[in-house]
Amino acid sequence: MKRFNIVLGFLLIAGSAWADDFDRLEGKVLSELANDPNAKPRERLTLKDLGNQPSLLAGVRSPLVLAKTEQGNYARMLVSAGFRRSADDKKELIPILVIERFDTLEAGPATSRIAKGRDVVLFDGFQFDLDTGIVVPGGQGGDIAFSAKGEGGPVLSALKGTTLYTLDKSPLAPLAADALTPGRAVKPRDFQGHFQMVADGQWSGRVELLVADDGSVSGRFRSDQTGGSYKIVGALTPDEPNRITFSVDLPRSRLEFDGRLWTEGKGAIAGIVTLLDRAYGFVAVREGGRLAAEGQDAIHLGTPAPNAAVLSIAPDKVLLNGEPVTAADFTKRLADKGVRELMILAAPEATYSAILEYVELANEAGIESLRLRSAPEPAAEPRE
Repeated sequence: MKRFNIVLGFLLIAGSAWADDFDRLEGKVLSELANDPNAKPRERLTLKDLGNQPSLLAGVRSPLVLAKTEQGNYARMLVSAGFRRSADDKKELIPILVIERFDTLEAGPATSRIAKGRDVVLFDGFQFDLDTGIVVPGGQGGDIAFSAKGEGGPVLSALKGTTLYTLDKSPLAPLAADALTPGRAVKPRDFQGHFQMVADGQWSGRVELLVADDGSVSGRFRSDQTGGSYKIVGALTPDEPNRITFSVDLPRSRLEFDGRLWTEGKGAIAGIVTLLDRAYGFVAVREGGRLAAEGQDAIHLGTPAPNAAVLSIAPDKVLLNGEPVTAADFTKRLADKGVRELMILAAPEATYSAILEYVELANEAGIESLRLRSAPEPAAEPRE
């Protein structure tokens, strides 16, 4: 099955974008979801409902849906609508729902992940088990289902025992990057925060560090490999202000970290991690921080896909990759650029007929993969 990774092809990820606010939706934010006045329980969500969801999370454009499963676990999802060509009739576009990203965290503290995935495609009638992270047939423990037909058009529904939630505003407090001390001198509080860590290219996870007045370090490490959440114990080094040491006790081993906080920008910790008397390199990048001096980019990951394009539809203008386009020359422009994958960003005020017109034109042009999203704001004017 073709992976729907069109959007990823357009991202130029700067060094500070290893993680976004989606990864911060855990712990009390999820475990107290039912008591959050900003969380609306939903039995079903139409594509219009999803398109009307506000952009709540920094670095995230797709609609956010949260869930509490029948087993009491918590899930966070980014979803989008799309179309896929019929295998029988190449001219027919079949509505689909794409779960772009999801994580399911254990009942209770909601810190240990039990399932995760990306780019899960749901066709009409498909059910999805959030507790195991797999598509299942009816009656086999599905938590959500997608229907392409019926009242209100395509709809995402919660199955028995599962509750979907949408949010009116973000439940997350701003990241504390602005609380870092100015200049290059490192103070104990500069070590505090959330970091995305990778060691030797084989272990990774999310690190939360807290520093007490006496320089002792505590926190949690959630492993991407196991999904488990583990306690952190450590200390700062008084005569080396930018040095930190801490350990993580795994079920059958211990990770010992010896790192240095970068003095310029204080956006990362790098150093050595020891496992079973063997030393490896690690780097932990601060969420909401940066890896380079102000105004500079440290890293660019990925390049724009050569055969993909973005179409922005607003009531007063339509833009193809930022350039004005009309329905009359749309298919020719697609052919000239060799576009095979198309993302449509529709402004809230855009009419259904206008969107459908370009969907049909894209189909006639032989577009192989098409995705729809609600634009967070009107498309920008093209640059001179």
